[in-house]
Amino acid sequence: MSYVKVTVDKLLKGYDIRLRPDFGGPPVDVVMSIDISSIDMVSEVNMVSPQAAQIV
Repeated sequence: MSYVKVTVDKLLKGYDIRLRPDFGGPPVDVVMSIDISSIDMVSEVNMVSPQAAQIV
């Protein structure tokens, strides 16, 4: 077995993918940022939400 695999196996021992980090403790703050690289053509026709279309 490789040293890396042994190390990763030790770090993940007892890890349960179904539980969030620090389960049972305070909520975990998740911070993220999104960079938009481009915006394609904007059409006013496609800007109507499905709920608004049902009202009309």
